[in-house]
Amino acid sequence: MSLLGFTALLMGMAATGYLRGTQDTVTPLVIVVISAAANVLIELLLVFELDMGIAGAAWSTVIAQWGAAIAFAVAVARRARLAGATLRFVAAAARRYALVGAQMFVRTASLRAAFVLTTVFAAHIGTTEVASHEIALQVWSFFSLALDAVAIAGQAMVAKELGASRPEVARAASVRMIGMSIQLSVVFGAAVVLLRAPIAAIFSTDPDVVSLAGFLLLFVAFSQPVNAAAFAFDGIFIGAGDLGFLAWAMAGAAVGFSVVGGAVRLLDLGIGWVWAALILFMCFRVAPQWVRFRGDAWLRTGES
Repeated sequence: MSLLGFTALLMGMAATGYLRGTQDTVTPLVIVVISAAANVLIELLLVFELDMGIAGAAWSTVIAQWGAAIAFAVAVARRARLAGATLRFVAAAARRYALVGAQMFVRTASLRAAFVLTTVFAAHIGTTEVASHEIALQVWSFFSLALDAVAIAGQAMVAKELGASRPEVARAASVRMIGMSIQLSVVFGAAVVLLRAPIAAIFSTDPDVVSLAGFLLLFVAFSQPVNAAAFAFDGIFIGAGDLGFLAWAMAGAAVGFSVVGGAVRLLDLGIGWVWAALILFMCFRVAPQWVRFRGDAWLRTGES
């Protein structure tokens, strides 16, 4: 039943990307917050008042998703009219967007494959290990999304400056963004080190799981600066339209991780080594990004 909202979800994601590209981050925020609040209210009505059970929960999500999709469609149409852009289908543009989508698919699929592999490796070690791994991975994901906020801002800024044929401004903004992201990551890392025990205890009451999760959270903490650099570079290159590079760099990093992680699994090493391999994966991401950033190939302007 929830699949009825899948198209609406895709519409919302596409519209969010468009609005971010116009440097409008307020409209997506407002729509998502209102949609989430409506979802809760509708779910309370359907589940508790109308006694629809799990079906009511599914329908509330679908209704909220389609409401958000309609709101996003109105916002995008208004922006398009103001810009004088046409909403009709253009085959040449569609082919170009399909290529961009394919490159992003390779990049994202490679990223997700690496994280799926970490869970596979953890699950083969033991129950306590996979439970602790999932706790650490959720905390990792939480801080990743927070750091991604800087990267998203960078996407819009870099795209704007390169579109205006100001590559020097785009590079300067990128350097500031990388610095801000790393500084923020240091704060996050310090917080995780200091609070790792109570953070782990939020997720489980099993003392063995809490203890091991607290250990794995040290890996989460110490990986924050390299994570911050990776996310910042991602935002910069996405904003610059350098998606072909991102796709193959991520695929290469995923292959490198699969080799290292596979060796950890074959040697029957512990969960700590799996996380060491995950941090190495992030280093595999950052190394080619740094080399690319130092050059000028990604600085393609609107006149190029």
